[in-house]
Amino acid sequence: ACQLQGDWLVALNLFEEMSSKGISPSVTVFNGLIHACGRGQQLDKALEFFRELGDQANAQSYAAAMAACATAGSWERALGFFQEMQDKAIPQDVHTYQGLMRILVSSTQTGRAVQMLDEMQSVGIQPNLEVYRVALQACQIASDGDGALDLMRSLQDRGLAAEKDMYKFAFSACQNCGRWQEAIALVTEMSNMRLKPIGKNDLTAVYQSATLEYAQTGQWEAAYRMFAAMKQRSLAVDAETCRAVIQAVQGGAGPELSSQLQADLEEHLLKKHTYGIVSLGCELQWEGALDLLAQIRRDGLVPDLFARNAAIAACQKASSWEAALQVFDELKQDGFAANMATHTGVMGAIGAGGDIERMLGWFGVVKQEGFEPTAATYGALICVSEAADRWETALGLFDEMRASRLEPDLETFMAAMRACQRLEFWDAVLELFNERKRVLPLDFSYKLALEACDQTGRTEMAQELRQELGKREVLARRRGRRR
Repeated sequence: ACQLQGDWLVALNLFEEMSSKGISPSVTVFNGLIHACGRGQQLDKALEFFRELGDQANAQSYAAAMAACATAGSWERALGFFQEMQDKAIPQDVHTYQGLMRILVSSTQTGRAVQMLDEMQSVGIQPNLEVYRVALQACQIASDGDGALDLMRSLQDRGLAAEKDMYKFAFSACQNCGRWQEAIALVTEMSNMRLKPIGKNDLTAVYQSATLEYAQTGQWEAAYRMFAAMKQRSLAVDAETCRAVIQAVQGGAGPELSSQLQADLEEHLLKKHTYGIVSLGCELQWEGALDLLAQIRRDGLVPDLFARNAAIAACQKASSWEAALQVFDELKQDGFAANMATHTGVMGAIGAGGDIERMLGWFGVVKQEGFEPTAATYGALICVSEAADRWETALGLFDEMRASRLEPDLETFMAAMRACQRLEFWDAVLELFNERKRVLPLDFSYKLALEACDQTGRTEMAQELRQELGKREVLARRRGRRR
């Protein structure tokens, strides 16, 4: 127990107690004491006990001494003990080599660690899977892709099946030294063996590095193949890599082929920027969304309607109506026809900016021009109107929406309930509550419904609602605990 925990003082006290009682310690006891001292960073004491053993030292004694040296950061002395074993013809087995290899790897002596694998085979000791694992880890640390690939081939030749972490070591070794194709081949091999593949971020990094290097060195065909493979695997291609491939294709492919490939690359780059705009809009970073819209132009591309609508939606969420109108004006100048999503974003931004009349005027013009408002359109206008204390306007739009048989989302429904509350339309509050009470937030919906009951003298209904609310709250807490 002291050996395992490295409690060298306790081990030493027990050893001295044995000696005081005239009990002769066995080699096993000495080995345990050496281990405990080594784990406790007491190298001098560990080696003192090792020397006491003299010619009685066995393979386990040497292993304990080497481990003590490794803990103290003295890999050279550990190697010296290994050599001493050989000089004294003390039997060495696969575990002896494995232990020394681990010591060398932990001391960043990776090249020497891999050499040990060849040495053990030269004396007739066959490496096991764990030895290969340590050797592959050494190759990863040293960025030795060739060595890692040789080890993987040796494993296959010996009929040993590499495990997932061993593939990862080899993958990283190839990745670190720029052996992109080999790294990708390892991932394919893992998939064929039904091993969980390398993390998507690592794989993306390998593909992007390979693609960028091919593009920058003028190997446009290899660069485009990598790009196509990334698309097939649904891996993200960053803008820098995409631009580099476009330039490589322009410089190397013939005019007709260049035009086809460039169109594919530009479409991908445009989509990437557009998704970036959507993401920034969700994070309320409208300025970043507009910067990304401008980046599309700097990349020599023309933003499509989807990208512009995403930028307008970002402005809408941030109540930046002036920026939304600027994007709208640019859209028209570039010859694009706005759709309902475009108008919804602009109207929502104008309303959120406080100009409800202009928003409603815009809405009227849009309908006159033959556009059919969507549920999202009505939802944006209703929520903006309710937030601006235009409750009659919000309810008018809500009635119009339902007359058009469009289904309001939860946020729109809640805005309508709040408008009814502010106008003291208590019957309407209860009607809306009963319609959606199963999906509305408990604290919001029951609060309004109970207020409506109190205002209209519905005492029995209020009592039933409080009992119902209590049961639902208990159920909600139970569900929360289960999660």
